[in-house]
Amino acid sequence: MAEGGNKALEPSNEMVRWLRMLALPLWARIAVSLLLTAVILAALGLFGWALWTHQPESASSSIGLLTIALPVMLVVIALVFGQNSDRRLRELTTALLQTGIPRAIHTNFGEAFGISVRTVVRGCCADYEVWAVPAQGTKAPALRFTVELNVFKVNVCYWLPGSLPGRISAESPELGAFRHVILGAIAEGYALNEEPARYQDAAPQGGAGLLFFRRMVDDFLLLPGQQLYFAQDLSFFVRGMLEALLQQRTERAA
Repeated sequence: MAEGGNKALEPSNEMVRWLRMLALPLWARIAVSLLLTAVILAALGLFGWALWTHQPESASSSIGLLTIALPVMLVVIALVFGQNSDRRLRELTTALLQTGIPRAIHTNFGEAFGISVRTVVRGCCADYEVWAVPAQGTKAPALRFTVELNVFKVNVCYWLPGSLPGRISAESPELGAFRHVILGAIAEGYALNEEPARYQDAAPQGGAGLLFFRRMVDDFLLLPGQQLYFAQDLSFFVRGMLEALLQQRTERAA
């Protein structure tokens, strides 16, 4: 019974998703508004006329019309006039990259660290540079990473100093300091690209990048809870990478 019920709901869910993504031109929104207004006014007029002329059947018909028209109007206002179009998705993408992720990083580190986050947003991509000075005064190195957010697919690349072999994994000796962080990210749904990223423009001093990618739910940008979860989870990821980078530098200095 449960499976049959879920299948029956699928078309409705697809219709809601389509409406949420629908972007109507101004003339169409005006036409829909006038049509809904006309229906509501007609139903109210019929109800008033029925009360004036003492016709219970007409009053019952008008109430039935209002019962149908009002929920439809609410759905149209919430879903269609919300204008969750590509422009809206771009705005949500920028907000998450520009504000959501840096705020989560600051919150994660708390007052124990003097945290500084430099953010440069480029469309659906953002470059970050994070510095943290622990309370004991040991200055941590800067962590540079890039986040690419393509609606419901996320790429996160951490730029590391030095070089990496052509093929990498969590077990690579060169990544010993980062092994626990990589395994934790994989457990949370990220996948590590076996080939390091190498982009001179994103890493001014050269080096290689650990590229992780992850697929989110289809309505990721339209769900505040999903966005918050992603930003907070990424903040733990960033903190682990920064601590591992400090550990790697300490081991090399020794």
